[in-house]
Amino acid sequence: MATQDERNAALAVVETTGVTYDVARDPDGALFRELGATSMPATFFVSAEGEVVDAHMGALTRQQLAGRIEANLDPG
Repeated sequence: MATQDERNAALAVVETTGVTYDVARDPDGALFRELGATSMPATFFVSAEGEVVDAHMGALTRQQLAGRIEANLDPG
């Protein structure tokens, strides 16, 4: 989620980094505040039911992200 980036700048980051998961733009920071985020980047793991099941404030390495994804996968 980008809170202050212009749309094209945010899309350029997505393209450059090869991100394949959903990202959102939050220009006034409303969602950022509602989710209780405290820093950027912020990563949220959302269940199939739309519930935030985990969150991480700050950068994640590729291995850390993979570990968080694995830990949050729904086994059923």
